[in-house]
Amino acid sequence: MNGRVSLAGMVMLAGTAAGATPAAARTTVPETASVSVTVDQDTYLSEANPDTPHAAYTWLAACPRTCDGTTGSERQSLVRFTVVGVPKGTTGVTMTLRLRAARTTDSSISVSKVVAAWADGVTWKNRPSPGTALDTAKGLTDGRDVELDVSGAFAGNGTYSFGIRATAGAQAVFDSAETAGGMPPRLVATYTTQRVAGPFRRTVRHVR
Repeated sequence: MNGRVSLAGMVMLAGTAAGATPAAARTTVPETASVSVTVDQDTYLSEANPDTPHAAYTWLAACPRTCDGTTGSERQSLVRFTVVGVPKGTTGVTMTLRLRAARTTDSSISVSKVVAAWADGVTWKNRPSPGTALDTAKGLTDGRDVELDVSGAFAGNGTYSFGIRATAGAQAVFDSAETAGGMPPRLVATYTTQRVAGPFRRTVRHVR
């Protein structure tokens, strides 16, 4: 064989006597992603008009029991969303309710999870009862979002309903799904996933 040993086809992987660089192990890198959904249904409820549905109105409202100086005229709003696209097994999930203010006010508002079902025809008289407040906010600026943390309600993909109430200040007014050229309520779910980084390319050497 003329003094030459043929080792054709033999591949020396990284870390062998061939002196190649070892292949790196697989690693995972945390990445943040989010899913944003627009409101499915929204409406407001008026204590002063207990039998009147307001789903077709072009705004949402929240006002204390004494609303703009009138006692017995509280207003509350309801919003419902369908969350899809959050992968199973994700961690660190947060949910944020975003409402676009339609006027600048000193309003104090709160948001609660609503469990009972409701439809567009809901009125003050048959309104669902809100749960414990998940978050509060004070002071609204016309044309800007107010963000409310509703992470405590998250339980995976599915339907979520929230009630918005005012506890003090002037009447709070927000864009609804029916507001022409407006920004309807949105629900944003942010979560962390693990991305696989690698494996890196292995270095090989053919020896003859």
